[in-house]
This record gives sequence, C-alpha cells and structure tokens, in this order.
Amino acid sequence: PTATTTFTVTGKTAGESSLPISATVTVNPSPVVSVQNATICNGQTAILTATGADNFEWSNGETGNSISISPAETTTFSVVGTSLGCASAPVSAQVLVNPLPIVSVNDATVCAGETAVLTASGATSFEWSNGETGNSISVNPAETTTFSVVGTSLACVSAPVSAQVLVNPLPSIDLGVDITLQQGQEITLDATAPGLMYLWSNGATTSTIVVNSMGTYAVTVTNLEGCTASDSIQVT
Repeated sequence: PTATTTFTVTGKTAGESSLPISATVTVNPSPVVSVQNATICNGQTAILTATGADNFEWSNGETGNSISISPAETTTFSVVGTSLGCASAPVSAQVLVNPLPIVSVNDATVCAGETAVLTASGATSFEWSNGETGNSISVNPAETTTFSVVGTSLACVSAPVSAQVLVNPLPSIDLGVDITLQQGQEITLDATAPGLMYLWSNGATTSTIVVNSMGTYAVTVTNLEGCTASDSIQVT
C-alpha cells in the first residue's frame, strides 16, 4: 500500500467462518533529506550538514548529520538519511574548491631619493605590507627595504610574496667653497672620489680640471651603481 491501510481476513473450517480479523499495514514516509553545497579555498575545511532524518550515512563512510572535509579539488559527496527504518534517496552536495592565487612581484633597484614602482600580478586584488592596495605601489625608501604583498581571488588569499627595493647610495662630491682667482693664477678643481665617472660643465671627463678664468664650474659624478650627484663652484 502507498498509505497506511487496514486489511481484514475471515477464516473458514468445515463450513464455519471465523469472526473477521483486522491487520493494519503502517506505511511510514521516506525521509526527505536536504544538504547544502559548500565553497572553500584550497587547504580549508568545509562542513556539510544534512537535515530531514534521524540518522545519516555519507558516501565517505562517516555518520552523523554533519561532516568536516578538506578535499584537494572540487568533490561531490552524497548522504542517505534514515527515519523509522526508512531510508531516503541519496542526496548530493558539492564542495567547490577554489585554488589559492599565485602572486608574483618584481624587485627594484633605485638610487637614494628615487621612487621605485612595485607591480604584483596573479590575483584580482592586493594588499601590501605598507597598508596600500592595488596591484602597483610607488615607494621611496631611504634604505634597502623588503615589502610583501598578498593577493585575493574568489575570496582566497595567496601566501605572502616579498619584493626587495635595493637603494644604492648617491656618490659624495664636494668642490668646496667659492674661490677668488688672482691675475695669472691657475686653480685645480678636484672632484676625485673612488669608482666615479665625471662630466664637467666645460666638457671635461677627468676627476680634476685646471681653470684660469672666472665663471661657474659644475661637475656631475656617477658611481658604479649608476647613481649621480652634482656640485658647482664659483670662481671670481
């Protein structure tokens, strides 16, 4: 029967009939089980909770209305519920596993006082160790500094990735105080410093020049790291 039903039976022996006897077949409904899907990031734990029955058995062998699972990839689980000896049809739930973003970022080399641009990629949003957001930041550290960034995509956060801004010092140059030139006198202007290239305002490329006329003389020096500094002196 599809619903609880009472049946009767009468027995006969030697032409004599018994009184009718009744028997009831009680039809318990099959439980209607429901379970929600879940979305996690790779490495996280999902909790699947089933309702609609007294007892449950999951496709991974666990029992109980809730299970905690950490699949490495998107996986479908099923559960069967039982109430009053009746089992439900299997019900499926999918655990969608989103991958963690893989973020990359460039290092940078600048001279002291210059600005470095760090650009991250591999995610939809970013957060830097200096509190800034966006895929690119402009920084001007006074000394070599390491910055880190994490990226987020589909609510999943990457591991921190580091980028170093190497700050090279400027060359040190000092031509001294202004000089008064005596008639017929020659003066040597000295910009000497180790490991430098020189460019004077008169076109000379030596570390020293000899001048015998008044004017302003300037020199730009470049060190091995490509950083420059300038100084000038007035000869009157």
